Amino acid sequence: MSIKLPGKYILIFLLFTLMYLLSFHTPIFRSQKVIFYRGIYLLVTVTLLTAILTAAVRKRIGLGWETLIAAIVMSSCINLAAFIVLPVTLDRSVTIFLLNTLDQPPADNVCQGYTEAQLQNKLISDYIENDKALAKRLNEQEIINFVVDHDRCVSLTKKGAAFIRLSKIVDKIYGIDH
Repeated sequence: MSIKLPGKYILIFLLFTLMYLLSFHTPIFRSQKVIFYRGIYLLVTVTLLTAILTAAVRKRIGLGWETLIAAIVMSSCINLAAFIVLPVTLDRSVTIFLLNTLDQPPADNVCQGYTEAQLQNKLISDYIENDKALAKRLNEQEIINFVVDHDRCVSLTKKGAAFIRLSKIVDKIYGIDH
């Protein structure tokens, strides 16, 4: 029984995705505290591992080199997009914090939810202060050398300033106003 071409792509994609998702539950690159970078390192590792595994069985399943490469590139790109949109964005999202807060309104509230002032207070006390959102973000930016802290005075590095210039170009390209 031979697997048709779309089935081969799907099979490689499923293998790739399973290995990628499982890799997050291993100690591999766990020392990398910036989730984005850990995800990228794991993606590269899984891409190489998938290439080795599928190349080993390529002839047995009737897979040409171009199909193998295309399936791995497609799998890598889809998983990268999903990783950036889901855990990376959700980890940083004030919107997700607010929606989670609204999902569990206090029983004693008259309005069946929160007032805007209550939400603002929860955002500051829970997200900013208790979850240490600012400290976490500053630590991440120090790790990747975008900011430096000299005697409790935080400033941009040259690398950070270059990133800001690039982000302003991207903003203009996509018509994003801040």
